[in-house]
Amino acid sequence: MATTLAPDIFLLSQLKLLEEVSKPLWIYSCSSRRNIWANKTALQLFRTNIQEFIALDYTSPVAGSVSKDDFATFNALNSLVHEEVEVAHREQVLEGCGWKMLPGLYPTGKSLELDVSYKAISLMSTHGGTVECHCLMQVIRGAEACKPPCGQDAHNVLRQYRAQCSTSSKASVAVSGTDGETPVRRMLGVLQAIINGQQPDMRAVHKLHELIVAGDLSADRNIQDIITQDNDLDSDVGMNLIQLLGGSNDFYGTKRRRNSCTSASSNDSILSGRFKDAFMCGDSPSRASDTMQEEEGSSGEPSHLPNIATAPIPEVEAVLRTADHWHFDAFRLVEASQGYPLSTLGFWLMQQNRVAKEFKLEPSKLAKFLRRVEDGYNDTPYHSKAHAADVLQSMHTLLTLGGLASRMDDELIMLAGYLSAICHDLDHKGVNNDFLIKTSNPLAIQYNDLSPLENHHVSQTFRLLQRDDCGLLRHLSKDKLVRLRKLMIDMVLGTDMKQHCTIISRFQTVLQVKLHSHQMTTAGATPAAADGQAIKFEDPADRSMLLQMALKCADLGHLAAPWAVHQRWVAGLEEELFRQGDSEKQLHMLVSPLMDRTKGGITKSQVGFFDVVAMPLFRSWCAVLTDARPMLRAVEDNRRKWKTFEQSQSSK
Repeated sequence: MATTLAPDIFLLSQLKLLEEVSKPLWIYSCSSRRNIWANKTALQLFRTNIQEFIALDYTSPVAGSVSKDDFATFNALNSLVHEEVEVAHREQVLEGCGWKMLPGLYPTGKSLELDVSYKAISLMSTHGGTVECHCLMQVIRGAEACKPPCGQDAHNVLRQYRAQCSTSSKASVAVSGTDGETPVRRMLGVLQAIINGQQPDMRAVHKLHELIVAGDLSADRNIQDIITQDNDLDSDVGMNLIQLLGGSNDFYGTKRRRNSCTSASSNDSILSGRFKDAFMCGDSPSRASDTMQEEEGSSGEPSHLPNIATAPIPEVEAVLRTADHWHFDAFRLVEASQGYPLSTLGFWLMQQNRVAKEFKLEPSKLAKFLRRVEDGYNDTPYHSKAHAADVLQSMHTLLTLGGLASRMDDELIMLAGYLSAICHDLDHKGVNNDFLIKTSNPLAIQYNDLSPLENHHVSQTFRLLQRDDCGLLRHLSKDKLVRLRKLMIDMVLGTDMKQHCTIISRFQTVLQVKLHSHQMTTAGATPAAADGQAIKFEDPADRSMLLQMALKCADLGHLAAPWAVHQRWVAGLEEELFRQGDSEKQLHMLVSPLMDRTKGGITKSQVGFFDVVAMPLFRSWCAVLTDARPMLRAVEDNRRKWKTFEQSQSSK
């Protein structure tokens, strides 16, 4: 994690605060290629003093200390770590390498195998606030005597390091999730200091006392603080993220009114519901709602409903075979299935993974249910049946390739995951909850402004499941039906972005406590324990939370899609948001941030969205389900491409 250290807070002279820390810490300057500081523990490890440590020159091989190949490897690894950590701002953990391969290590003559975490920092001078040097602070997570690597040339070691970086995103990054400490993390830090016999930082103790008195140990930092202080975003992008994540309405309104010419009287009339009939989400039900209501109680199969239980045609089957891969293109399935991607994929997965057989789902009722659901998706640019199929495929990969189903050890997990993904946006109106609330839409009235869309999605799902021709679950016991319904409701309601920070923070809190508890009770914790693999989620509430996180990841699954596919999804979402902005203009409303097609949309906010929403989500998930790291790497890759795109746009 990149950190900027202000000149009046953390100058070199103030590093004395870290001198007594029990873990070895030292700083290596990438610009001067010299060590510039180390705490006492690091100096003891390297068997040296601070003067000798700083004097070591890494610009050329030290005679008799390293070979030319080792020095070339050192330079190559230094460049890689510099690029990954300081430029790309990703923490990296490099395991099990000899001191020769690690930037900034002191050649002690002692064979060491080290597990080192690199974090980028910038030390600032007191003269004009200019950057004095860019450095890497390194924290040794474990050190033990062993033989250093031998018989390996620089290229082999470099390939191993690259492979290690591509297959590992360690828990020190992933557990952190959102940037900034949660109260529970502060509490664990204070307790760990006491256990280690150290004097805890009294400032941390006082801060922890305030948080305990406040009564919320799971809350993360204020949303506005996360977005406005920690990210270099323009005002529209920042306000869009604040609105998306449920930040202060006062903050949002104040900012927007500065640049708006809309009168207060217009807002008052809109909020009173004056224009609620002027939009497609008003009193007149949508086409999808009409279809479901008209067919209520009908047991006959409509003439346009094909028999999707038959073997798929070759073109469809070719696409369906890619459903077991991390990279998937739902648009291909739309074309191959002639406009029926959701029912085709849903039926295929239920059959292939024996879910239909295990729960005795009758093929005819399964087919009819899937087609009723598919017909219930409106023809919107983004929240469509194609999106539902994409989310279903992402959920499938998380359940299977990602290891969620085997980890949960619950027979209902696959069924709950599939059904929730299939129905999570059923009858979506093409506008967000804020619009429904501000226009006093019937859904907002019905659900008291509490996640009206998400409540509607899950309600419509269970209405369909009650019908005779769609009654899939008749063979389930009452206990299983109750548990399945609870899981599905929790999962779908969790897709409301207003709940995002709460769910992420709660997940991280549980993860931190479980990791800490495991490490305290297990002598010599294994590497698997460190990355969350040993954590058990046996409590029903914890299982529900894990499934909520899974559907949230699947809902944003296109962030891990191939670049061209991902761009197509973003273009569809941008058009849908522009259409809401058009409607807001027609109703004389304040146009929501990034929804005015005359000013540019979400394509200019993608890096901010990745940093604030996506990366914390996927990193937190991969701290527990490490088999899903290919998805995380794909998300990181698309984030880099958006960063390059934004930089190219700003240079024009």
